Amino acid sequence: MNVIAMIKSKVLPVTLLLYGIALLSSMAGMEILGWLTAALVLVVLVVERAKGIKSETVWFKFDWSLVALFVVVCLGALTVAPAPPVGSGAVQVIGSARFVFLFFLMRLALLWTYSETSWRRAVNILIGAATIIALYAVVQYFTGYEIIKRTHKVVTVWSTFANGQLYYRAPGLFDHPIRYAYSVAMSLCFPFALAIEQTKWKSVWTRYAVFACGLAMTFGVFASLTRGAWVAVAVAMLVLCCFQSWKKVLAIVGAAAVVSGLLAISRPELLMRAQSGSDAEKISNSIRIELWKVHFKMFEDSPIIGVGYGENETLVGTYLKKSGKAEDLVGGHAHNNYLQMLAGTGVLGFSCYMIFICGYLWLAFRLIRETPAHTWMRGFALAVLCVQIVMHVGGLTECNFKSAQLNHFFMFTLAALSVAFVKTSRRGVVSADR
Repeated sequence: MNVIAMIKSKVLPVTLLLYGIALLSSMAGMEILGWLTAALVLVVLVVERAKGIKSETVWFKFDWSLVALFVVVCLGALTVAPAPPVGSGAVQVIGSARFVFLFFLMRLALLWTYSETSWRRAVNILIGAATIIALYAVVQYFTGYEIIKRTHKVVTVWSTFANGQLYYRAPGLFDHPIRYAYSVAMSLCFPFALAIEQTKWKSVWTRYAVFACGLAMTFGVFASLTRGAWVAVAVAMLVLCCFQSWKKVLAIVGAAAVVSGLLAISRPELLMRAQSGSDAEKISNSIRIELWKVHFKMFEDSPIIGVGYGENETLVGTYLKKSGKAEDLVGGHAHNNYLQMLAGTGVLGFSCYMIFICGYLWLAFRLIRETPAHTWMRGFALAVLCVQIVMHVGGLTECNFKSAQLNHFFMFTLAALSVAFVKTSRRGVVSADR
């Protein structure tokens, strides 16, 4: 076996699996394992090109929108983005869009190593890992302790509640509960979709076990006390129900209503947290509203190419000061994916982003439609569709696409969707141009 064949058959499957585990637990692991895998892919491409071997690739027409987004980011970095010390500098702005390159390289790694059997095993491993982390988050929620790090640094929502008890927002293995919330919210799409769609299991207890993993992850989402993630999961599960029979829909909705009711009765802080989402007077909500106004103002000031990808965050303070809110608010990102893109990259970048995400929603729908019912792959396709729903619905109140941890997870999932489509759909062809 030559070196290139060994990289494809032995090394890349290992780095991809480890990267998948890192997606649930470690930002450092994501960067190291992600770019290690990308470097290996580049080595294979260079060697095969030197030998005159045509490498197996995949491409969709809407992938050009992601390339165009990167071009817009570069143009903004070199022309309109504020220079240091006010801004981050052109190199850092361009570097923040490196996810574009990682996406295409990781997709090749998945393409070259594809096997439905190996994917099923990997997904099972990742579901198990996500379940363990979710249970750990539940412990954090009740105790406030970081058992692994041996600290007491879980974020506190309220110093006291009606009964004087402390309550905590669980961050899982990440450094912030919001990042963990959307990570586990996207993760739970897989066990639920697979348990509901796939009918052929070694035993009925295996199916129940997978469904139980989804429930554990659901409790993990609740433990984060992140309202946007709660709504995103609810919408994703409703979308999942749309592809099922009415009996399954009623059973799922009924079970969800019972669980939600029991949680509201037994854990009143969860109900209070949910109710606070509609309270415009609550400081976190009023801050969001002001930040949305500020970021739309940035878009109005620079509508074509924006103020620079991510540089809207460095300019927030200036805009808040102009509006007389500087003393009351803390600057930051837009708390909305769409306004973040509008402010940072203008109508050009926003259009590219929308074409990209709509293209992959369409691709997931096509894979669902073209894959036989009650199979593992159709369950996988449904899961990937629900992952996208979680990201885009959650992106209405949180800038989750910008978060490096969540961006890694989301883009890797889309890369897997691309490969699954060309490998398994009825009309999927490698090197497809659609």
